[in-house]
Amino acid sequence: MTTLKKLLFIATLLLGSYITKAQVTDVITGLPDPTGMTSKGNDLYVIIDDTATFALDRVVKIDVTAATPVTTDVVIDISGTDIAIENNDLYIAGSSEVNKMDITAPLPVNGQNTTRLGVGKYSFFGTNGIAIKNNFLYVAEQFGDKISRVNLTPDVHDTLLNYMEPGYLTVDGNFLYISDDFAKKISRINITSPTPTAVDAVTNLAPNNVVRGIAVHGTDIYFAQSTEIRKASLSSIPATTYTVVANMSPFFPRDLEIINNVLYISSDGDKISKLQLGPLSVSNQESKLKIIVYPNPTFDYVKTDGLAKPEDYSLFNLDGIEIQKGTLSNTTPIDMRNLPTGNYLLKINNQGSVVVTKD
Repeated sequence: MTTLKKLLFIATLLLGSYITKAQVTDVITGLPDPTGMTSKGNDLYVIIDDTATFALDRVVKIDVTAATPVTTDVVIDISGTDIAIENNDLYIAGSSEVNKMDITAPLPVNGQNTTRLGVGKYSFFGTNGIAIKNNFLYVAEQFGDKISRVNLTPDVHDTLLNYMEPGYLTVDGNFLYISDDFAKKISRINITSPTPTAVDAVTNLAPNNVVRGIAVHGTDIYFAQSTEIRKASLSSIPATTYTVVANMSPFFPRDLEIINNVLYISSDGDKISKLQLGPLSVSNQESKLKIIVYPNPTFDYVKTDGLAKPEDYSLFNLDGIEIQKGTLSNTTPIDMRNLPTGNYLLKINNQGSVVVTKD
């Protein structure tokens, strides 16, 4: 193992050890089976069981900055598997439909003040997770084996990507992340691409444990499996994961949401918990606009995902000597076949730099 690899390995171990010991604290308890979550400002929106009917659900909001957080009903008597919000519009996914409501409107009852998307035009087959970005709603159809996309202004629906049994979704920058319980991984696609393809972001997830929530914080992705919260760095994909919270038993995390560097966790018992995350550094904040370089390590070529246009690059050895330069794009990789094994610094114009390993 090279010196650089040793340092990176030790740093990863130290960071993982520190975060694993971080304390999970309760935000609010006594909630009947909280599941899907989303947020706007300091308000956390949560799907819970409607104890008045036990057949339907309700959505409540919680001001997470309150000294003693309480719930306020947003919509009741509705079926919900996941929720997403943009501006003042809250979207609530059911098994075969998505309903929309204005969060500034009076409390809807029995579907009042909610509007079903695509009435008479389309429906969904086994809706699982949903996510929203710039007036486009993304829907994981678990039984339809696809990711659907709805342009919300004209309410036009199409298939973004065929995908086997998609699960939870989250959007970060130009990328949509998809949990894949069939292949035990988390994939990502560039939603700005005219022909998006799935790229492995996190692989080798624990077998027989369903991913139940995804949240991105800078270059880190968090997700829940079984009674654990796990984390991986997206700086190099496919990413290696480690445990952040080792055991929340007897509770099973159901969804994750991040507000102001705090990770909120809904559990299938009766509560919302939280875990303080480290603040985003300047480099991490900038990296939200950067690209992904993969595979890393590589045997032959290095590819990019997320470049808006071709960019010049330079490749340096660890002595600081430029050994290769050129222009790359999402369809033009860097050829490293003739380079010796070892670590190299890849600098991409307008994008930053990353250490690439040639095996």
